[in-house]
Amino acid sequence: MSPTLAHAVEAFLAAHDRAGAWAAGTVVKYRQTLTGLMTRLGTTPAGHPVLRSVAVLDTPAGAASLDTAFTAAYGTLAPATRARHLAALRSALG
Repeated sequence: MSPTLAHAVEAFLAAHDRAGAWAAGTVVKYRQTLTGLMTRLGTTPAGHPVLRSVAVLDTPAGAASLDTAFTAAYGTLAPATRARHLAALRSALG
C-alpha cells in the first residue's frame, strides 16, 4: 500500500529541510501550501487522512478532488500567489 498523503508530504518536506537544499523559508511556505490542500482534501498532518493512499491522487476522481481543493484554497488569490502555490504542489508531486 502506498503512503498516506500526510506521510508523503512530510517525507517530501523532510528531504528538503536541510541547509542549502532550498532558500530559507521555502519549506515553511511549501508546508503552508500543502497543509492547506490536505485540509481541503480532508487529510490532516496528524495522520488522520480521508485519502488513505497518496496513489488515489493518480486516479480521475483523485485528480478532480485535488483540482477542487486547490481551487477552493487558492482560486481567489492573485495570479502570482496562485502560481506560487501551484509551483509548490507541482514540486511535491514531482
